[in-house]
Amino acid sequence: MKTINKKWLVIWFLIGGFFAFFLSGFATGFLGMIETLTFASKRYILFLVICVLAAIAWLYGLVAVLHGKEPLNLYGRLTTVLEKTPTWTHWVLAILISIFPSYILLFNNFGLMEFGYTFRLGLIIIAGLFAALLVFLPHHTSPWLVYAAAWICVSGAFFAMGGWLNRVTSYPFSLSWSEGNRLWDYSIMFASNRYITLSDKPIFAFITAGRQFIWALAYLIPNIGIFGVRLWDALLWILPTFFVGFLTVAGVKKGKLGWLIAVLFGLWSFSFLSQGPIYAPIVISAILVVIAVRLRSLAISVPLILLAAFYADFSRWTWRYAPGLWAGMLALLDIVQPEFKQGKWKQLIRPIVLGITGYIGGQYLSDFITWAQSGFAQKIAVSAVVNPIGTLTRQPLLWDRLLPNTTYAPGILLGVLWAGLMLIVWIIMLRIKKYWKTNWLQSIAIAAVAGIFLAIGIVISTKIGGGSNLHNLDMFWITLALAAGWALRSLIKEGFTFQGKPWLVTAMFCLALVSPATYLAQYGEPLVLPEKDLVDESLQVIQKRIAKVDPSSEILFIDQRQLLTFGYIKGVPLVSDYEKKYLMDQAMADNAKYFKGFIDDLANQRFALIVTEPIHEIYFTDSERTFAQENNSWVKWVSAPLLCYYREAELLPWVGVQILVPRTPEEMPDTCYLP
Repeated sequence: MKTINKKWLVIWFLIGGFFAFFLSGFATGFLGMIETLTFASKRYILFLVICVLAAIAWLYGLVAVLHGKEPLNLYGRLTTVLEKTPTWTHWVLAILISIFPSYILLFNNFGLMEFGYTFRLGLIIIAGLFAALLVFLPHHTSPWLVYAAAWICVSGAFFAMGGWLNRVTSYPFSLSWSEGNRLWDYSIMFASNRYITLSDKPIFAFITAGRQFIWALAYLIPNIGIFGVRLWDALLWILPTFFVGFLTVAGVKKGKLGWLIAVLFGLWSFSFLSQGPIYAPIVISAILVVIAVRLRSLAISVPLILLAAFYADFSRWTWRYAPGLWAGMLALLDIVQPEFKQGKWKQLIRPIVLGITGYIGGQYLSDFITWAQSGFAQKIAVSAVVNPIGTLTRQPLLWDRLLPNTTYAPGILLGVLWAGLMLIVWIIMLRIKKYWKTNWLQSIAIAAVAGIFLAIGIVISTKIGGGSNLHNLDMFWITLALAAGWALRSLIKEGFTFQGKPWLVTAMFCLALVSPATYLAQYGEPLVLPEKDLVDESLQVIQKRIAKVDPSSEILFIDQRQLLTFGYIKGVPLVSDYEKKYLMDQAMADNAKYFKGFIDDLANQRFALIVTEPIHEIYFTDSERTFAQENNSWVKWVSAPLLCYYREAELLPWVGVQILVPRTPEEMPDTCYLP
């Protein structure tokens, strides 16, 4: 009797376990609509046939292992077939297979079945494995595990891209709670002429100019429609996060392999940062930092760092110090064994200069520009650091969102471990094994910058209105991605290969590659929209209601302002007051002074018509629904006053619209629960 191959025996049982979980997740969606599982159901019979065939195939392989054979002798025949076909066909097929999970789960009605997480992730893994077989098997390349992990990473990246691209549609109504009004926000900078205004004052939009600018660029295209703006929005979630990784390692290794590594790292960085997800402006600042650090000339690097820090501060004040810290950290990592002694301290001048440049750009440049624009006559307050206390205490901090909760199932702390632990362990392992030869000063720099941003992100994530994902840890995720990029640069320069390395090093690298896919697989579904006739009818209902209003009266769009932006509703003067996101921000801050004006306007029935999302006066506990605290703030400050002085005239729940009109004296409720 032949000796049993213990390695293959372990692998085969792991494969069996994987497919058991995979089929379990498949059954959740495929059989979920069947009340009673009987042989009268063709779907149930089909599922059993699939399970039986899978079991037979696995048992056949197990018998082969027990007889000392490799169960996948299929490899030999497959290799022969692939060697007879052109290489480019392997790559095309591999890419199509990698896209398949995204297509079937995000762009096809098949994805509407509520499949379990294990099926969704399993489909991404299987697609990656088949793609790796097609590309690398004919060349007998190794180590196989690394290439398989790389293609699983690619498949996961395509899946994440599909999650953004499947929302590119010409559907006129909002796709999510704030999506429509954000499209309106972006239009104000370059397309305010789309609106009829009754005042010469600038239109107020609740967004910083830095964030508004990058999305507003789409409106420079004359008459661009909602489809084009949504496409630009999707690209802004994809391209910057790809290019920050791509530019980090591009050109480090020459030839086709170098470009392939750069593209792969770009796809990985997109996937890794999509776990936030991360807004484009801070990623663009990081791209400028990468370019500045890679260029050796301070004459070019300093202006780029100034621009990166200024744009970060212009976009969100919490980002103002990030570019300087990243620039100093990366420039320090470029030095071989930096030290303070024996004249080597001069090497530290460049990291210090770039770091200070970033600090100046984030802390002072905006004030200096304002001062210069005033002819140097305006007095400005100079401070060395920003004071975050006022912002952090303006709204409640919900510390329970750090732990598993209804709004974000794993909680922020476990979510951070899920999204980042594998990469952190890989970076630490490179340092300990001395594959990445950083010294104590460089290691402290990485740990300090990452630690600072981790602490800041965790605190900000507890603010009411947040904590539903990991995007407030944006600076932390970018720090890890940049550190990983610089580690990869060092490995490439050293000619690192996995041949002869301990299996744990290879395994951790593969887990770091695949980890983002395991996180992203839980999100995404096909976009389901109402029938076109129903959408058109809804627009007609809104337009007919508006037509009944006296032309001299004001109409308030609390929500759905994109209907004005793209001309779906015409001839309505814009009332910029009381926009939905700004109302929510003030409600979460319990700003009674602000809402006095709002309630007075409602009591005086200033608006002849109000367009809003369907509202209610129901309070919830944290265990009853997501964003319960936010809902309660909204009900207290917005819903209750609205329903006190206005009543429902039309309800269009299929498009998420409610139209309110003023109550007559006879319709006034006996009691109004006003704050």
